[in-house]
Parts: sequence; C-alpha cells; structure tokens
Amino acid sequence: PGDINGIKMLAHVAFRMGEVAAENAVKGNHRKVKLLSTPSVVYTLPEVAMVGLTEAQARDKYGDDIRIGRFNFSANGRALASSEADGFVKVIADNRYGEVLGVHIIGPTAAELITQASLIMEMEITVEEVVNTIYGHPTYSEAIFEAFADVLDEAVHIMPKKKK
Repeated sequence: PGDINGIKMLAHVAFRMGEVAAENAVKGNHRKVKLLSTPSVVYTLPEVAMVGLTEAQARDKYGDDIRIGRFNFSANGRALASSEADGFVKVIADNRYGEVLGVHIIGPTAAELITQASLIMEMEITVEEVVNTIYGHPTYSEAIFEAFADVLDEAVHIMPKKKK
C-alpha cells in the first residue's frame, strides 16, 4: 500500500494504510483509508500543500456551482512579522452547501497548516462553520480563516471582490 498504491504514493499514506490493514486483520475491523482528505505536501521553500480537489477538478465535477476564496500571506500579521509573506491559501467550496472541496497552500508552514484543512474536510465542517471559529492572533492559521471568509465575501484583511 501507500508508496506503491498507484493513487497517493506518499509515506504518510503508506503508514496509515499499514495501520488500518493491521487493525482490520487483528481486530476484524472494516475501516478504509479516506484518500480524498489526505494531504499532499512538497517540502520546498516556500512549502506547497494541498488536500482535496483542484479548482479544475471541482469545475469538472460541479460546473460553475463552486466558490473560491483566496488569501495572500502578504496580508497576514504573523507572516509579515516573520518576513515570510510569500504565498497564499486557496479554498474551493461547493456553492450550494458550503462543503469544502479542496484547499491549497503555498507559503510558510503550509505542511503544518494543511492538516487543519484535512480535518475540516474529514469532519465535513462547512465554510460557514470555519468562519464562525475564532482563530488566535497573530498566527499563520489566520490565513486559512481569511481564505474561508473570502469564500463568503467576508474576509477582513483583503479588498472586497468586484461584483459581477
């Protein structure tokens, strides 16, 4: 599994698949590894991380019934204070129910932040529920909050979107 599964060839996927296979064999469980909410990370400078669908995949599946939220680290207080303000967070959501379809992060601590997005997707937390959460300040994770808020046109630290 994992590194040779042909789907998500990542070490953390291999590790989890091994755990699930062992538990299923020993305990008689019937668990499955959920690959859609499994993050992918590229450890570069800046870090690159994603979970779920890309915008193109979401458009193929949902057409124009999606919403996109973006937030640049250049408007994040912690990133500015740390001189690591390159990059952004992008959220792709279903327009009808607010289901999170994908999250993409390029920037500081992307490898750490993507797990939050993975959990949001795994727990089926909606965009509105994320926006109703209070985030610590100043933190890199506020960039995730702002990107989710931008899906609803409620981001505070960016210019409002132009009306179509």
